[in-house]
Amino acid sequence: MASVSSEALAGYWPLFEYHARKHQGIGGAEFDDLVQEGAIHAWIAMECGFVPSDDLIVRAMLDWIRFISHRGLVYEYTEPLED
Repeated sequence: MASVSSEALAGYWPLFEYHARKHQGIGGAEFDDLVQEGAIHAWIAMECGFVPSDDLIVRAMLDWIRFISHRGLVYEYTEPLED
């Protein structure tokens, strides 16, 4: 399997930034984390021989938002363990 080049992934960077700006702040999501999630999923798709779609990138970012939102709720409403 051929490795994905940085140049190939860099071609998607404007798309990562566009969607990250659009979704930052939702559920506490930060811009750089959203860009990273989009890049990771695009890289995985390219490694498997697929062309990353706009939908794949958005879903990756929304999955991250759901994950951190859930994590925040879990920690907010649980009591610390006793020693």
